[in-house]
Amino acid sequence: MSHIIARKTKAISVVSFAILALLFSAIGSFANDESAGTGIREPEMFGRCWDFKVTPNLAVTPLIDKSAIYFVDSENRLLALDSASAGRIWSSELGGEVVSNLLLSDPSILIVTNSQATEGGSTPKTILRSISRETGITEWQAEIKASANVWIGAYPNAIVAVGEGGAISAFSRGEGKVIWARELGATVTTSPMFGQKGIALGTERKEIFDVALSDGSLRTLWKSEYLPTALVVDNSGRLIVGDERGNVIAVSASGEHSWTFRNGARMSSILLSESDYIASSNDNFVYRLTRGGNVKWKRRLPGRLAQAPLLLDDVAVMSVSGGGGVFVLDMNKGKILDRIEIAEELSFAIGAAQSNSKNFIVAGPSNVSYFSREKCSPK
Repeated sequence: MSHIIARKTKAISVVSFAILALLFSAIGSFANDESAGTGIREPEMFGRCWDFKVTPNLAVTPLIDKSAIYFVDSENRLLALDSASAGRIWSSELGGEVVSNLLLSDPSILIVTNSQATEGGSTPKTILRSISRETGITEWQAEIKASANVWIGAYPNAIVAVGEGGAISAFSRGEGKVIWARELGATVTTSPMFGQKGIALGTERKEIFDVALSDGSLRTLWKSEYLPTALVVDNSGRLIVGDERGNVIAVSASGEHSWTFRNGARMSSILLSESDYIASSNDNFVYRLTRGGNVKWKRRLPGRLAQAPLLLDDVAVMSVSGGGGVFVLDMNKGKILDRIEIAEELSFAIGAAQSNSKNFIVAGPSNVSYFSREKCSPK
């Protein structure tokens, strides 16, 4: 009889132990979940190397090269800082409002400004400048048709400037002499894509054009049903167009419609990532689309993107307007890997090298900050 009682007591003990183990496991899991939401985080992917106190022009995206970062301040001066120490290398007075992207082109940096009207009432001029990356001194300048917004792209023997009003010009890299000029006669509605042999862009007439680099001649690639707002041309010549209604349309190199992806809001950017496409829309979504138009992943952010994402190897870095912060997303699954807190809960601009970068710069209302995925250099 005592043996039976002992066996029952042992069985009860085993069951009790199992129940307690489950309870402790659940409590531990709960604690881990709680800690994940209360500030205990994995190490950040990008280290914050330095901050430089300044008031940047947030309408101009900063750039990085091997040894320096470049940005425009609120007084329309172009500055170069040492990327290791944040020491000022040079600053250049531009004498007018910056209306273009910054463009690195060895050994120069290019920029477009609108000059200020003089007291005599002269008409402001739109000037393309080539500035030495070593000294900050202007090498040459060329006047282009007046425009409130200009995109510039570099080729082995030419610099091409695309004005928002539809004026396009090509200049020699060495001296800034005009090679050719072209008028589209329509407002440009997409950021141009500067391809190997030409420039693809969309206009208010809902047409997508290819402008030949050799002579500026035009070729119609696609007639859109709605206003085009973003585009990219992939390595096979396929055209991917985003429009004002949230459609993303693939058009083959021969001009045939391949597929349509439908979203609920205006498309703000489309980028090429390996063989896939990264598309963002004004309802705060970012998508990774396959070559067949299927959604590999989608991610909703807490606000609208301030600019197109930066694609840095296996991650995408995204700036969210209105204090959302800087988010780092895994390119494979769309998972948010990190959120970088910025002191000012306002808008800011982020920039990186034009290719193969593991670093980026954040320009905020009162400083620029340098982040690196590699070990920060000692100052």
